[in-house]
Amino acid sequence: MRQMMADIRHGLRRLAATPLLSVGATLILAGGIGSAVVMVDVLDRLLLRVPARVKDPDRVSRVYVGIADGSYVNRTDYATFDALAASGDLESGAIYLTESLSLGRGARARQVETVAHTGGYFAALGVRPRLGSWPDGAQDAAVISHRLWQQEFGGAEDVLGKPLRLGLDTYSITAVAPQGFAGIDYKAADVWLPLAPRARAGYGAEWKTQFVFLQIIGRLRSGVGRDQAGARATAAYRANHTQPWEKSNVVVLGDLRPARAPGQRVGMRVETLVAGMSILVLLITCGNVANLLLVRGLGRDREYMIKTALGASRGRLLREILLEAALLAGGAGGAALIVVTAGGTVMRREFLSPLTALAAPVDPRLVFVTAIFCMAAAFLLGLAPALRLTTRRALSPGPAARIRPSRLIDVFSGVQVALSLPLIIAAALFAVSLWKARHQDFGMETDRVTVVTSNLFEVGRPWETHAAHREIQVRVARLPGVESTAIIETLPMGGGRFWLIEVPGRNAPAGPISSDDLPLFNGVDPSFFPLMRMRLTAGRLFTDDENRVGARPVAVITESMARNFWPGLPAIGQCFYMDGRDKPCTEVVGALADARLHPSIRPTRQWASACYLPIDARPRDTSARTLLVRTVGNPAGLLDTIQRESQAAAPDLPYVAVHAFDDIFRSLLRPWRLGTTVFAIFGVLCAAIAAVGLAVVGAYGVARRRREIGIRSALGAQPRQLTRLVLARSTGVMAAGVISGLALAWAGSQLLSAQLFGITPREPRVFAGAALSLLLIGGVAAWLPARRAARIDPTVALRVE
Repeated sequence: MRQMMADIRHGLRRLAATPLLSVGATLILAGGIGSAVVMVDVLDRLLLRVPARVKDPDRVSRVYVGIADGSYVNRTDYATFDALAASGDLESGAIYLTESLSLGRGARARQVETVAHTGGYFAALGVRPRLGSWPDGAQDAAVISHRLWQQEFGGAEDVLGKPLRLGLDTYSITAVAPQGFAGIDYKAADVWLPLAPRARAGYGAEWKTQFVFLQIIGRLRSGVGRDQAGARATAAYRANHTQPWEKSNVVVLGDLRPARAPGQRVGMRVETLVAGMSILVLLITCGNVANLLLVRGLGRDREYMIKTALGASRGRLLREILLEAALLAGGAGGAALIVVTAGGTVMRREFLSPLTALAAPVDPRLVFVTAIFCMAAAFLLGLAPALRLTTRRALSPGPAARIRPSRLIDVFSGVQVALSLPLIIAAALFAVSLWKARHQDFGMETDRVTVVTSNLFEVGRPWETHAAHREIQVRVARLPGVESTAIIETLPMGGGRFWLIEVPGRNAPAGPISSDDLPLFNGVDPSFFPLMRMRLTAGRLFTDDENRVGARPVAVITESMARNFWPGLPAIGQCFYMDGRDKPCTEVVGALADARLHPSIRPTRQWASACYLPIDARPRDTSARTLLVRTVGNPAGLLDTIQRESQAAAPDLPYVAVHAFDDIFRSLLRPWRLGTTVFAIFGVLCAAIAAVGLAVVGAYGVARRRREIGIRSALGAQPRQLTRLVLARSTGVMAAGVISGLALAWAGSQLLSAQLFGITPREPRVFAGAALSLLLIGGVAAWLPARRAARIDPTVALRVE
């Protein structure tokens, strides 16, 4: 132990003797290890980790319905749950739906996420309460999360039995969920409620016979497989569903983890590619630092010879070199934990759901993974230099001890360049995809638009909600920096209501109704169209005079609706019936260019057929209202002000949510943002590593040929000739690496084809630009030691020899 401690002290002194090299190697290695661990964590949370506190998760399934187009949905009706229960394969099961409700009123109001469920919910998940007991069927029972218990009740043990008012209803708290349990869905749940009252409030007394967008979970009996249970549930489902298109549907029992849902191509996800690249970056990093250690060791060859002459064994020197590498890896591991803590938190908040981002920034398992990476790095870092520097030839005194130029250094540097180029190309491809996806023509302009929403149905006066929203609109419109406002029923790209209409002279559709026969309807202010910069292609927009109760019914439709219902005819001046022929016919006064109303970044024809009606002239059969606000500049600085003004519009308002419209795109653009961000980070890191590697090659060449350069200089060699002499080797390594990297990128580019948007994976301009950029970076890195070689004083070089 004393000998080991002495070796550690000597190793630390040796590292301190070259502080610039030691600190640089530590930071490079910390970046590689930290990025690899962060991406392993992201991959774990997306693909491997089940929701916290769930018991025997492999026996718990989320139920999906596969439809004819090959897609799967996890929302269905009550009859599907009956079909699954009738199969007898479930030990316990439940149906549930999620919604956002307000807790509190006025300025103190906040929004909570709720799960309304049937009695078998907690039994199916195998979750035990922290306090109290799970509800036994009481219609006013509520279970609160551990987080809400701490925030609202200060963790008081006497919380059981206390009232909890959500929306129009007051519940009694019967249990507190265990710490860490936040449900199994994208949004972290705060409260669990009985399903029947919530379903009746939202869908009416006949909710069990309607399609209510329910979700189903179940715990399989021991020995029952998911495929077997799904086959029996499918048979029961088809027997209970009578519509023709339902006869081809299948019931699938899938994993709780969304990334493993049926139809997901897990192996080709961006997250999986990025995680694989992070391991590659770690290997590149280790190779680069090993290069640094090898060059550093070659400068100490005389030291090793003297130690050998004094009796040091080859094993003793091998241990010394490996210990230095281990100390370097240990220091990098400590720095890597800082990268993991900070970078991991940013990555989870940016790219993962709020539920997966709840976990502590530093998971104990991450510390373990970091330690494993550090031990592997120490082995990889020390092995090659140790074997190279402790060969019999290297330790033999005399002229034969000269170590010839190390091909291993050239190989390491060339591999770093070759592996860096595909990452830089991938980052450029994702960056172009992200730009094209975000800047494509959506038929409307969403930048500088803020969305203000509040479910005023919760205050118990659904028919007065429109007036309350008008008051919010008046207050917000007076704020400096607000350009225009508009109230609408449903948000574009956020859903809506479909209506089967009648057109004079047009026969009703025969057979199953297609989406073209069900246009999307939305009630809007006249100011909505200029606020969203929607393009009028024919006719006119409706006026403020037509946006009032009792005005003649008019509509503005999209070009797709015009083509579907009046093919070959001008739609302007046509009319249609919405609520039967006993009501006035709604006249079409204008046509708009199609806008992307379906929540999809990729082009789609879904919901292209749409109709806009004056919101004040609409029958008030829904309390749904949304206020849109276009600001003069970036809306981020006004969000808090708009929220305060909106919340103060009435003392009993429920929570008013305010967010930028572009937040919708943030989730839709997540794959391209993830790929661009991470590949860019990896690409810059690898480019820096490759530059260091090329500088090492040049510095090593200068150090090993110092005597030769001094002689050439003494014999009259010009500085430019000496510069070319040193650059020749680095240039050859760089050229070989770039050619190999282009070949690798070309061969692996098809792996990215499914993830890109608007660009081919083998875009020549991207390949050429990335190669030229890397050549420029490498050229500068190689020129620095070459410039140093040209300034060597021949008398100093020869005197050293």
